[in-house]
Amino acid sequence: MTSLFSLTFIASFLGTVPPSPSNLAVMHTVLNRNTRAGLWLALGASLPELPHCFLALMAIRFISTFRSIEFAFHILTAFILCAMGVYIFFAQLNKKIEIDDNRSLGQYKLHPFWKGVLIGIFNPMIFAFWLVTAGIAVNSKWLNVHDVSHQMCFVAGAAAGAFALLALVAFFTRQIKKKLTPDMVRYFNYGIGITFLLLGLLQVLKFYFYR
Repeated sequence: MTSLFSLTFIASFLGTVPPSPSNLAVMHTVLNRNTRAGLWLALGASLPELPHCFLALMAIRFISTFRSIEFAFHILTAFILCAMGVYIFFAQLNKKIEIDDNRSLGQYKLHPFWKGVLIGIFNPMIFAFWLVTAGIAVNSKWLNVHDVSHQMCFVAGAAAGAFALLALVAFFTRQIKKKLTPDMVRYFNYGIGITFLLLGLLQVLKFYFYR
């Protein structure tokens, strides 16, 4: 069990490294708010790994069940990512950048934890990643999808690995933030907004060429 948890933890940690809605949102939150808010978002974004990972395990056994909702899910995800990108990009136009934002979490319109949960839920890349990873683990005899203890170790490792990486992103961004001017933070935000837009467009293109 320990080896399965470790394998899943490492896979989740490495799989979260490339630019994604979760780590971009953590960077944006730390840059524009504070590290504490970024860690809450990291926790919220890592928890959806549990249902995504569990669904991936079930999909290996009942893959046809998910075909009917695939198109709608991709379009919804693309819309959300593009909307986030547009909001982040245009919010910078007249926004006053404050390097040290010490507001309490209760003063935010949406608690960073719940923002992270929403970002994690509407990220089909997580499901696709765990579908492939679980398939490899099954073929390598590491994982038995019919064993409940194996399922629990697998999904727990997925969430733990994602949170570990996102927490590192938060602390790394905090170190960078100390050296940034407000104008530099603004340009970082522009880049994050554009990346969200590109990720949204990528979802549409991936589904179009996949089918």
